[in-house]
Amino acid sequence: MASATDWRKEKLASLLQAASHAISRARYVFLTSNVAGILILAGLFNSTFPWLRNAIDRAVTMSPQPPHLTHLQKVLYEDLWTLSVPLLGVKVSVDDLSVIGSSALLVIAIWQYYCVRRENHVIDVITKEAEKAESDKECRGYLYHGVAHYFVFTTRYFDDVTLNKQRAGATVALSILFFMPAWIPLLNVLSDCYTLFFPYKGSLTFVQTWDTLSTNERWEAVLRMFFAIVVGSFSLLYCVRCRELDGQTRVNVEKMRHLV
Repeated sequence: MASATDWRKEKLASLLQAASHAISRARYVFLTSNVAGILILAGLFNSTFPWLRNAIDRAVTMSPQPPHLTHLQKVLYEDLWTLSVPLLGVKVSVDDLSVIGSSALLVIAIWQYYCVRRENHVIDVITKEAEKAESDKECRGYLYHGVAHYFVFTTRYFDDVTLNKQRAGATVALSILFFMPAWIPLLNVLSDCYTLFFPYKGSLTFVQTWDTLSTNERWEAVLRMFFAIVVGSFSLLYCVRCRELDGQTRVNVEKMRHLV
């Protein structure tokens, strides 16, 4: 029959295994958020400031117009203004990113919240177990090292071993990446406003797009931007909550480090 000590060992091993899985899930969702954000940013840039627009502008002003102008315009419409999602095989028009992109980022933000929440819960339980082992330093070290080295971003506030200083710039960059689901929809709205109310070469007409829209199209454009703002606000709430949970996890890891 197993002793109480054996059961405790099994319990701690199970907690460490659960922690490693929770940390990995949170990291994978964070990376998914970054990849999705980069894809959307690339689509926004290609729709607003592609260098190809300058080549088209030069070709349009030539007399006679070069035969490759039609090909350049086709590339702009079919390639740069169409976003292909890897693995899924889905193609999305960059003009629809205010709806589809912001919705996808909200889903990812929700995933991230629940993964970070689970990570926080299991680390909290392990921290309490470490606090109970007052007379067993080996147990405390076992619990701390069993979780601390799985983290990639939570330990960013610790001093570098070789340089003996913190990386403030890395912390700022990570915060920007962490809040991608919140600020990218806002950037999308700004891009839409620019392409609607300011003449730009990417439109191929070089006139203010808003003036060429019908009343129904104008309402649809406004509703799309409003939708992106609302969805981005919900994503912001989840990101803020995730940041709070991540801060609590960081405090617990730091607490275990001091115990060790």
